[in-house]
Amino acid sequence: MGMGEAVTFPSIYALLARWVPGSERSRAVGAINSGIPLGTVFALLATPWIVQKFGWEWTFYGFGIIGIVWFFVWQKLISSTSADNPNIPSAEPMHIQSESEPNKINKAPPLKVLMQSPAIRAIIVAHFCNNWSLFLLLSWLPTFINKGLGVDYASVGMFTIIPFITAVIFYNISGSAADRMIKRGMSILKVRKIMQTVSLGGMATAMMIVGYSDSIWMAIGIMTVGNIFG
Repeated sequence: MGMGEAVTFPSIYALLARWVPGSERSRAVGAINSGIPLGTVFALLATPWIVQKFGWEWTFYGFGIIGIVWFFVWQKLISSTSADNPNIPSAEPMHIQSESEPNKINKAPPLKVLMQSPAIRAIIVAHFCNNWSLFLLLSWLPTFINKGLGVDYASVGMFTIIPFITAVIFYNISGSAADRMIKRGMSILKVRKIMQTVSLGGMATAMMIVGYSDSIWMAIGIMTVGNIFG
């Protein structure tokens, strides 16, 4: 499962570079990544029902089947570039290429060379920190709400989805904000640094505070604010 999912984000960002004009790329990343918390909301609502009706095994079978079906849909509809897709108007690839660097197929650099790049090391650290907060939130927040704050198991999902619903909205808002900052003349590098600092700093602050919560609404409020920044 991990090996299959690991290629998702590198391949998505490579496709974005070929499919999305530079002036719209932050919005595209925000829209695509907002699907992550949206899927989490669906899973949090559907999983208790699946477990009660069919047993815990079918949470894995069901989501696995959805993934397999989606794989074939993706293979059918998506091409490596917009120019290769017969469903895209001919003017669209020209517009995308006008705002992008020419596609060059070069030999992949050795891992040692990649690891010497400051940009690659920064991406690794940022991705590690983001995944740490994401999976801690996914695995710990339901348990904290159930055992720490005494909320009934059947109701945990209804409370847990609130931060993720907020994330769906603010992924798209932050993507649009980043594109506007770039259009106003701010360098792309500076925009990326600002967004990353606000994101990781906001979530880290929320996670340091939430453990002191003594009510369900305080905990959910703190994590919701954390997700707004994160």
